[in-house]
Amino acid sequence: MRLRSHTKKILETEYDQRKEQPSNAAYESEDQKIYLEDQNLDTEDMDGGEHMDEDEHKDGDEHENGGSNLKSDLKKDEIVKPLTLQKLAEFEKEQNKTGLVYLSRIPPFMKPAKIKHLLSKFGEVGRIYLAPEDPKIKARRVKYKRNRKQNYTEGWVEFMDKKVAKNVAAALNAQPIGGNKRDFYHDDLWNIKYLPKFKWNNLTEQIVYENRERTHRLQAEISKSRREIKDYIKKVEKSKMIRNIEQKKAKRMVVENETLS
Repeated sequence: MRLRSHTKKILETEYDQRKEQPSNAAYESEDQKIYLEDQNLDTEDMDGGEHMDEDEHKDGDEHENGGSNLKSDLKKDEIVKPLTLQKLAEFEKEQNKTGLVYLSRIPPFMKPAKIKHLLSKFGEVGRIYLAPEDPKIKARRVKYKRNRKQNYTEGWVEFMDKKVAKNVAAALNAQPIGGNKRDFYHDDLWNIKYLPKFKWNNLTEQIVYENRERTHRLQAEISKSRREIKDYIKKVEKSKMIRNIEQKKAKRMVVENETLS
C-alpha cells in the first residue's frame, strides 16, 4: 500500500512538471491517458483486494453454516437398530403360521381386490400375487375385440393362518363362486389348491428364478440369431466371389475363342 501511494505521488509530480513545460497537445493528451490508466489500475487493485476479503468471509460463513446443517441432519436422521435374535425368531414364527393357496385359473378380468374381498370372508388374507397374461395375447385382444382390461392366468394367496388356508382350499375347490345372482362371477368355479411347506419367500425366489431363466433364454436366442445372420452374410459374399470368378472365366474363354477364330 505504501509503495502504491509513493508511486502515485511521483506520477502526480511528473504530471504537474509536464503541465508547466510547453508541449504539444498530443503529448499532453497521451500523458493524461497514461495517468488516468495508472490511477484506474490502482483503484481496481484496491477494490479487488476488498472483494477478495469479502469472498473469504462469505466462504467462511458458508463453511460454518454447512457444518451446522450437517449436525442438524445427523440429529434428525434416525439410527437404524440391528435386528436381534428375538425379533428374528418372532418373524420366523409368524411366517411359519402362514399358508399359501394356489389358484390355477383366474376368472376372466377378475382383479386382486375382488379375490381378496371374496376370500377374506373365511379368514385374514395377507399378500396376493396374480400372474398377468401374455402381452401378445393382450395386444391381439385389444386389436380385434377392443377390450383393454387386464386379464390374469394364475395366482397365489397368502392366509395368515395355515389351518384356514387348508380349510378354504378343501371347501372351495371346484365349487361355484356364488354370491349375488347378478354378479358377473356367480357361475365361475374356484380352482384352489393348498401348498404345504410353501411360503411367500419361496414364491418370490421362484419368480426371480423364472425371470432369470427367461432372460438367459432370450439372450441365447439373440446370440443364435446373430450367428445365423453372420453365417448367411458370409455365404452371400462367398457366392458373389464365386459368381465373379465364373464371369471372368467366361469372358476369357470368349476372348480366346475370338482370337483363335
